[in-house]
Amino acid sequence: MRINVGSQASVTASEKWLTYIQAGQAFAMQALQGAVAAANSHVQLFNPAASGKTVLVRRVMVSSSLVDQLDLTLYNTALVTDAGAGVNLLSGSAAGVAHVRQTTNAGILGTIFHSFQNPANTPALLGPDWLCQLPAGTGLIYTAATVNQPIVCTFYWAEF
Repeated sequence: MRINVGSQASVTASEKWLTYIQAGQAFAMQALQGAVAAANSHVQLFNPAASGKTVLVRRVMVSSSLVDQLDLTLYNTALVTDAGAGVNLLSGSAAGVAHVRQTTNAGILGTIFHSFQNPANTPALLGPDWLCQLPAGTGLIYTAATVNQPIVCTFYWAEF
């Protein structure tokens, strides 16, 4: 924590993340969506409508086996396959309410707000401090822009 003369105390993102971990409010989960001909691969972090929680996305690690454009989209419908609830980063604590989900679709789902070219088999870490906030009933997707491409994605988030 930093305290400057004449100002309020400020907490770094790393200090806040450690606080979430120690409180049992930090989670991670990954999914691998395999390639399907004529379809885009999607992996989603979804905060269910009945969760009663807000999800604060810290970071996302994403990779594809081939050089491809990867798109980050907002999409508020749960994808078909549930990869599982978030694993609590305070070992032994309860799982998260948000789930990582996956599917393929003939076309990119959601509203794109970030895109980048990713080298083959090179994981990219997005979210220098915090990436976005998901109220109940909303989701965040990473998708491969090219059809017939696998994608693996790990989300890191806090719930409060």
